[in-house]
Amino acid sequence: MDFIHKNTVFILLIQFGLHFGFNAQADDVKRQWIDKSVSDYARSNDADTYDLQLLQGKEFDGSSIESAYKFNLKGSEYFIKVTKSDDNCEFSKFDILKQMDRNASISGVNVVLNELGTEIIFPLNQAELINPDTSEELLIFPFKHGVTLLKLASNYFEDSNKLNLSILLDAYFKLGASMSYLHWYSGGENINNQYLVTIPLPDRNSRNEIYDSLTKRLYIVDTDSCSTPYQTTDTLEEDIASLINATTSNLAGLTDNKEKLERFLKHIFNSFEMGYRSTDFGNTMKSVVREAINDGVVEAGYSFYTPSSAENESVASRLSR
Repeated sequence: MDFIHKNTVFILLIQFGLHFGFNAQADDVKRQWIDKSVSDYARSNDADTYDLQLLQGKEFDGSSIESAYKFNLKGSEYFIKVTKSDDNCEFSKFDILKQMDRNASISGVNVVLNELGTEIIFPLNQAELINPDTSEELLIFPFKHGVTLLKLASNYFEDSNKLNLSILLDAYFKLGASMSYLHWYSGGENINNQYLVTIPLPDRNSRNEIYDSLTKRLYIVDTDSCSTPYQTTDTLEEDIASLINATTSNLAGLTDNKEKLERFLKHIFNSFEMGYRSTDFGNTMKSVVREAINDGVVEAGYSFYTPSSAENESVASRLSR
């Protein structure tokens, strides 16, 4: 038995060593690919040196993020996201984001958002950067300072003071106004009286919005999804309801006090609604917006934002007026 046991342990050690060796070799190849990609980008910007730093922490975790880096180049900061390729999508994330960037530029909404204090963050690299060995994709973005809306909410539940709540209300008002301008400049009714949007904001889950309370600027990140912006079927109401549902579900994990959570969510969603309705377009859609917020809340398992009966008309009839 001792002989068999020792041999089994020895074989397992060899297997572990081989596995560890293969992983280490793969990590080395991946790091060489990342270094080369950054080096090429630096040279294209007439720079020879850069400082590459691996970023770790919950804010850099995600279902599609393999790793995240930061580097400095000629006094500016940049963020790198290495992400998994979607086998079910015929487009790369780079292609999708660049098309969204073109759509936003053509519509003129980028200028309006900038005046508002909002920026959708698009990649800076001018070509796809795909790892041929792993099919991973590398995207280079400007690095933006601030904290996610999820972190702001977490700060509030740790210390429920008026300052923390005020910052959150400002951020959600700006998010509402930004979404209103995006829908206004990039949307239109189809033959079924549905209001479709060509620059929807997928995956708005309070992790993908960064707010800088010092400059009062809002940064919208991770806007890619396989269906956008090439084959848009999202309606205005679906876009809003998706954001509200994801936000409610994410923030629900911050406290066990359901009553406090509902009061808090009502505050920030009221602020979001007021922001959306602060534009001429948003004000004409006020009933649609209220119902969409309620839909998102209900989908997340709550019922504190029910529209009044006077507003509870069908979306199609309101949009067809």
